[in-house]
Amino acid sequence: MNKESKSSSSKEKVTVLPTTPSKPSRPKVLMVGWHCCVRVTKQALALKKEGYEIDLLTCRLPSAYNEFGKVNCFYDKDQFVRSLKSIHDEYDLFHIHNEPNTLITEALDIVNKPVVFDAHDYNLLRVPACQEDEIMSVLYSDGIINVSKGIDDYIRKVYALDRWGIPSTVVYSWCSEDFLVKEVGQVRKGIVYEGGLRDSIGEGDFSYRNMEPIVYALTSQGISLNIYCGLSDDSSLRYKAAGATLHGGIPYMQLLQELSRYEWGWTGFNNDPVKKHIQYAVTNKMFEYIAAGTPVLTYMTEEQDEFVKEYEIGLVIKNLKDVRRQIEDADYDKIRKNVLRLRKEFTMEKQTPLITKMYEDAGNYFASHGNKVRIDSDVVDYTSFQAFPVKPRDWWAFK
Repeated sequence: MNKESKSSSSKEKVTVLPTTPSKPSRPKVLMVGWHCCVRVTKQALALKKEGYEIDLLTCRLPSAYNEFGKVNCFYDKDQFVRSLKSIHDEYDLFHIHNEPNTLITEALDIVNKPVVFDAHDYNLLRVPACQEDEIMSVLYSDGIINVSKGIDDYIRKVYALDRWGIPSTVVYSWCSEDFLVKEVGQVRKGIVYEGGLRDSIGEGDFSYRNMEPIVYALTSQGISLNIYCGLSDDSSLRYKAAGATLHGGIPYMQLLQELSRYEWGWTGFNNDPVKKHIQYAVTNKMFEYIAAGTPVLTYMTEEQDEFVKEYEIGLVIKNLKDVRRQIEDADYDKIRKNVLRLRKEFTMEKQTPLITKMYEDAGNYFASHGNKVRIDSDVVDYTSFQAFPVKPRDWWAFK
């Protein structure tokens, strides 16, 4: 065999192994929140399953803080700023939840990476008032996540987001697959309510959570109403006097199990006079009832009403005076079967592509605009908000 044929033979024996396509890189994300309601944990759980590394910077630890990578805590504004300055270089993207909006505005002064604003609430809808920190959070972030389509449509219009090219999306507060109650079965009659409450004293911006009139309306019709909420002694006495049975606050997974034992879950509010943020709201509690297999009762919450009617997973209460008749006339078995069938579809994992797409869109927006003054504040027409400018609340005083 000559040299040429030997070389040729050697080449023939070479085996080329197929290359394994590399997995797309995931940005390392820091979630930031003041008290980190369960919506934050729901998102972190879903993203973690997709291979994302999610750390947390917070003032108050969520119950499921072990679902995050590193957890950093702050006590006041000075600690928040120092903490963020010391760790921000470790991350590719910042996913910041309000309230307060000051978390976003402070972060925008520190980080030079994409910032996604996850808006749990807007003072423009709730108060209503045109606050500068809210305007800056909306117009200077690189992307916005809203909790309902009604809110997203309203904010895009009022803040002219199409004009600026700022991306936004809707991510409902659906529960994680891990939160679906495995063993459901009603053993208690009546209605359950979980979530925050106020009383008629010191309502402030949270007057919609004064549920005393609703409690009286329900219990006067002989309807059993159970409430799971941590309340002060004075508030507890008021709600007990209105006829409710109070259970106090309990761990989240235990709460979901408790919710599964009732016939109906109440997610209406005291929305008279009508408040925009209640009309457009789609709450955590509605999807927690669904995760527990419990049909939903909505009241004066337009966006939730439409959701319930579309999927036939509950009732839309039109009049508090005849709630008993409305629930007795309902085809309960049919409604509950719909809830049990559809609850696996209403999970945060189903919405993960929306979050990851927002991360991509925010990254592209940041690449085009950078962390600099992108919008001249003079072009913001305060009068177009039909609200009055107010001084932002000093959240750092509420530790």
